[in-house]
Amino acid sequence: MTTMISKLKQLSKNKSNLIFDFDKTIAQMEIDWSDWHKGVSQVYEKYDKQHGYKRGKNPHQYYNDLSVKHGYDLIEDVKKFVSDYEQEYTKSFTPYLELVDFIKQNKSHKKYVFSSNARSTVELGLRELGIFDSIEKIISRDDVKKLKPDPEGFYLLDGFAQHKDSYLMIGDSKADQLAAKRAGISFLKCDYFGTYQFSSKSQ
Repeated sequence: MTTMISKLKQLSKNKSNLIFDFDKTIAQMEIDWSDWHKGVSQVYEKYDKQHGYKRGKNPHQYYNDLSVKHGYDLIEDVKKFVSDYEQEYTKSFTPYLELVDFIKQNKSHKKYVFSSNARSTVELGLRELGIFDSIEKIISRDDVKKLKPDPEGFYLLDGFAQHKDSYLMIGDSKADQLAAKRAGISFLKCDYFGTYQFSSKSQ
C-alpha cells in the first residue's frame, strides 16, 4: 500500500523546496467553526449590505472578490476577526504524526507553510508540534491580499518565480491544488484528515 508519506518521499527526490498547508495537512485544528460564518458575514456587512455570503458558499472566493471591491479596510477587519476567532476557539492541534516526523527529520529540503489561517494560529500550532524551527518561512492570511486558490502567497518566497520546478506543494484541499496549478508547481494531495470531524461544540 502506497502511503502519502511514501509518495512525498518519492516526489520530493527531485525537489529542493516543500510547501505545506497547515490545517488538515500538518495537523487538524480542534476548533468549532459553526459561528465563524455568521461572524465574518457581520464584517462583510459593514462594507456591503448585499454581499451574499452565507454558510455553504466558498469562503475564500467570497473573501477574494470582496477584498478587490472594498480594499484595505475590509482586508484588515477580516484578518482581525479571523485571528481573534481562532485564538478564542482553537482548543488544540491533532497532528499527522508521520508528516510531523518527516518535517522534523528532513534536512535536505527547505520547508515552508502556506496557510489561510492567521499567523498567530499557525505559529502556535507549529510550536506545539515541535517543528517551528524546521520551517524556513510562514505565509499566512496576514501576509496576503487574496487567499488560495489565488497563488499570490507563493510569490512571497524568495526566488520562487525563477525556480518553480524545485517546489512541491502538499495540501488537503481543492484550493491548495488549484493554487499550485495556477502557480505552475507540483502538488501532492494529503487526505489523512479527510474523514476527520470535530466531535462537538461543547467539548
